[in-house]
Amino acid sequence: MTESPSPVTPTPSTKGMFNQSLSPMVQALISVGVYSVLLGVAFFLAYAIRFDFAVTEEWAHLRNLQWGGVVLLQLFSLYLSGQLRGFFSYFRTPDLVAVTAPIITVHLGLLASYYLFKDSQFVPPRGILLINLLLVLALICSLRIGLRITRERWGGTHNLQGQSARRTLIYGIGETGASLAAQWLSHPNLGYKPVVFIDDNPKNRGHYLHGLLVAGGFENLRDTCKEYEIDQIVFTLPATYHKRRREVVETALELDIRVLIIPPSNAANPRPAPRPVELSDLIGRPTGSPSDAQQASKLLHNQVAMVTGAGGSIGSELCRQILFHQPALLILFEQSETLLYLIEQELKRSGYSGRIVPLLGSVTDKRRLEQVFDRFHPNLIFHAAAHKHVPMLESQPTEALFNNSLGTYLLAKTAVKYEVERFVLISTDKAIYPRSIMGASKRLAELIVQAMQPRAPKTKFMAVRFGNVLGSSGSVFPLFKKQIAEGGPVTITHPDVTRWFMTIEEASGLVIQSATMGQGGEIFVLDMGQAMKIADMARTMIRLSGFQPEVDITIQFVGLRPGEKMHEELTHKEEHCEKTPHPRIERYSATQNTAFSLDELVGKIEKLLVETDPGRVKNAVHTIIPEYTPDNENFPQNIPV
Repeated sequence: MTESPSPVTPTPSTKGMFNQSLSPMVQALISVGVYSVLLGVAFFLAYAIRFDFAVTEEWAHLRNLQWGGVVLLQLFSLYLSGQLRGFFSYFRTPDLVAVTAPIITVHLGLLASYYLFKDSQFVPPRGILLINLLLVLALICSLRIGLRITRERWGGTHNLQGQSARRTLIYGIGETGASLAAQWLSHPNLGYKPVVFIDDNPKNRGHYLHGLLVAGGFENLRDTCKEYEIDQIVFTLPATYHKRRREVVETALELDIRVLIIPPSNAANPRPAPRPVELSDLIGRPTGSPSDAQQASKLLHNQVAMVTGAGGSIGSELCRQILFHQPALLILFEQSETLLYLIEQELKRSGYSGRIVPLLGSVTDKRRLEQVFDRFHPNLIFHAAAHKHVPMLESQPTEALFNNSLGTYLLAKTAVKYEVERFVLISTDKAIYPRSIMGASKRLAELIVQAMQPRAPKTKFMAVRFGNVLGSSGSVFPLFKKQIAEGGPVTITHPDVTRWFMTIEEASGLVIQSATMGQGGEIFVLDMGQAMKIADMARTMIRLSGFQPEVDITIQFVGLRPGEKMHEELTHKEEHCEKTPHPRIERYSATQNTAFSLDELVGKIEKLLVETDPGRVKNAVHTIIPEYTPDNENFPQNIPV
């Protein structure tokens, strides 16, 4: 289970309603007065109990001689333990020890004095000492606990910014849910006011935890939210309960209630705090099983791996997941100095400085590739480097061909020369029946690695094809988030446009799994689930941000951009599908949709690189891959190549 957030120690502004207005001196004087009364009452009551509430004049005289000294000794012991200063703070287990230990010490000292000075009138008898000890501890603890309950239930209902604490439903009573409830009840000024639990285990329903009712399961969520006037739901179950999390969020959105989740813990943040639900939390699925991890470790452990485009969205996540399996070395190959620096620093902070080599370079630079391969001799290549901004590349198609197609060829050729064991090309659904030059350039890259396989007796070439990745650079959803933060409008190309989506973590994990299964020449296609309307996802993002679509944030439809399709596809009709051992990965047998040989194909690409007319370049690419339909009418003709 995900670890719960660490308890928050109250700052002076979070310790309760009393000490926010009283000076330390006044608090200390009040503490002395209250403790003096309690200790005096306990001592007089001890005598009364000892003599069955019929204290003789002789014993009353002795009591009056003794009580002042006993009270002063106990006050002094409480002062030394810091309890006079902590009277108005929250009472926890350490405070119980801090109160009990000095009081017991005083009574043990008095008991020793009783035996040493039996004739002294100033030392109470043994029975009185025992009763007094029990009464003092009972009265002090009762008072302190009572003050704590008063604060938790009725005091401090505003957070540090003066906002009212939100009435909170906690979903799940496991370790995380129980810990959060205890923390928030102790510190209501954090802004949470837990009022009820919901839990899917029928055995827990109707029970109480920390004084809060477990009101039922998911089927009771809607009615419970209305009955308890819930402002927010904190979903504490781990990411494996993805389906239930999505159902809870959908219900909450209908009720206009905010939902928070507990993100997974990691080395940098072992006890993460709750955060608002994001779109990726609803789309992402669990990324793997123990058997997946074993296969990945078998592939990567003690190997030299290389990731091109290591600073990009997919490339950087591949680096994180590869390093988890302890390769001997990971080469971060990236042409952007800024992106390379950022991923290098992140991985160093995670403790991987001894396993990474950050290298600047482009896959189109033959000299640089030779240098890197000759120095490090990588065993595995994950080729994620690519230009991928569809509309931008429409007006400069030669750059797409140079980087995405020819760059793949140069990298693959170098891999064959240095006998790399596995070469994994990151492809895209836009390569299928492409409308954009970006998709066409990636389709050419697929054909190149397939055609390279017969020339590579010691290298297994494969491609992994999948759809859009949430949060990746160039993705529309960071733009949506920015537009929502600015108050809108949110701009969408078309009301009916659809795309497949998965999270970066999910896609990268499945890429690594595909690499473990490759035999050479295959194209692996990831299970993307159901294609989703961009408009529906934008509306969900608006609602998750606490706004209402078309009320708080408007949506504008601006038309398809250059090179874009209404609906993407993942496979060619001619491709033959085969199942793999992994339920979310399919293998497609290699097909050649071109009559050209590899050398002829590369030669045609190289000749196009000097062409300056975008339309002629795209028409020429159409002759190489006929399934490509150039978008020669939907890009600005006046923009130079």
